[in-house]
Amino acid sequence: MALVAGRTPIVIEVKISKSAKRVGKALPASLEGYKGDYVVQSYDPLFLRWLSWDAPSIRRGRILGKPDSDARSLLKKAMNGRKAFFMLSRSDFLVLDIENLDQDGVERLISRGWILLGFTIKGKGVYEKLKSLFDNLVFEGFKP
Repeated sequence: MALVAGRTPIVIEVKISKSAKRVGKALPASLEGYKGDYVVQSYDPLFLRWLSWDAPSIRRGRILGKPDSDARSLLKKAMNGRKAFFMLSRSDFLVLDIENLDQDGVERLISRGWILLGFTIKGKGVYEKLKSLFDNLVFEGFKP
């Protein structure tokens, strides 16, 4: 973070792991005094819920999509990627995997005022098709 020094917004992604709670406890202190804009995002709705209680000023995003392949509890596996659980996380925005895109679901989220990010766009054609649906898109391999 010293390298960036607030010159550009940053996204901090917390992976689902046994250390998520420990990371969550350390995160607010490590961000204290940082002058730039930042958000925290995670697949883990329980981590995000905990962060909403411990550090409510940190903007939180729930990632909905394919989970990482590392081992996790059955409960977390069941919750990951299930839109019904995004309310549990008390998220400020949602990050949606475009591979599992449900356009009707996206339009319902838009109508409810959700800030939506999409990932990962790998071509201009897909980017052009989706840019009007999302507030921002993560892309790789091309310049939009």
